[in-house]
Amino acid sequence: MRWSGKFGLGLVLLLIGSGCGGAKLAKLYPVTGTVTYDGKPLANASVLLVPETGAAAIGQTDGEGHFSLRTQGTEGAVEGPAKIAVTATENVKKVTAEEFEKMTDAERAKASKSLIPPRYGNPEASELTTTVSTTTKNEIQLDLTK
Repeated sequence: MRWSGKFGLGLVLLLIGSGCGGAKLAKLYPVTGTVTYDGKPLANASVLLVPETGAAAIGQTDGEGHFSLRTQGTEGAVEGPAKIAVTATENVKKVTAEEFEKMTDAERAKASKSLIPPRYGNPEASELTTTVSTTTKNEIQLDLTK
């Protein structure tokens, strides 16, 4: 179970105000892609797309590094320029969901380790960007390196 990655990504979504109850969702466009790390598919990574305006989109890679994005549970992302964050962690200490909720941030950090450089987990620092188009296929290739 990948609690720490999901927690961190959930926190990012909460902090950027990705949605308000009852708010109408903007028109969404399908976005798919692939994440590699040092030339190999990155499985079980979380991908976060933060547009300049509108709600953030999130996706999870499969075993081949492929993902599709969803915004507030609906397939797609809003059009326009966006920054991207990618997180991939593995647990180094087994904990239950209840134990995880009681842990401090420092304890959570010790319970997992990042499989990729931490800069990729911050959309402001990752240098990963894209523009979601209304007229062309939105296929993103994210080639991460050390």
